[in-house]
Amino acid sequence: MMDAAFLEPISLTVRTLDHIKPRLGDTIAIIGPGSIGMFHLQAFKSAGASITIVVGLDQDAKRFEIAKKLGADYIVNGSKEDVRKRVKELTNGLGADIVVETANHPSTVPLAIDLATARGRVVLFGLYPEATMSPLTLLRSGLTVMGDVAVLPSQFLRAIRWVEYKKVLAEPMITRRFKLDQAKEGFEAFYQGDTAKVFFEM
Repeated sequence: MMDAAFLEPISLTVRTLDHIKPRLGDTIAIIGPGSIGMFHLQAFKSAGASITIVVGLDQDAKRFEIAKKLGADYIVNGSKEDVRKRVKELTNGLGADIVVETANHPSTVPLAIDLATARGRVVLFGLYPEATMSPLTLLRSGLTVMGDVAVLPSQFLRAIRWVEYKKVLAEPMITRRFKLDQAKEGFEAFYQGDTAKVFFEM
């Protein structure tokens, strides 16, 4: 089963929801439309998010298409528009209740902080020592910021149940499949943004 091959990133999504406890009607911003971002998108939609915003760049054009199919309400392309301004517009000037940063770049850490509403919740997957932000920004906004990638056995077991009950699915994210001897081509496709996740068949 294809979805079983993605239990590790799905279990990270379980971990996020355990920590931040989404509420019905929360507004969500996801920075980075890769596989972890897409699993979060599906989970938040299932949890009753009112607005889901996926943020990426020009190179994510195909991933944006996948995000739309998975139910993203808005796509924000940081290569073409001011992300901070656009997310504020989409959230009536408030910012997102929950921001999940999965983009794998130091610049997205302060961006995630800026996109959150006062007393919002921020989850960081890229723990970069070189990322900079003002401690006063955190103190004044009253944000809850989390960032770790450790998974408990119970979260892994719940990931299995999520797949079993189709709460999140990997298959809609797989736009291309590769054989093991096509590894180079597969990773090039991933880095060019042609697929949200590389899937190798044996």
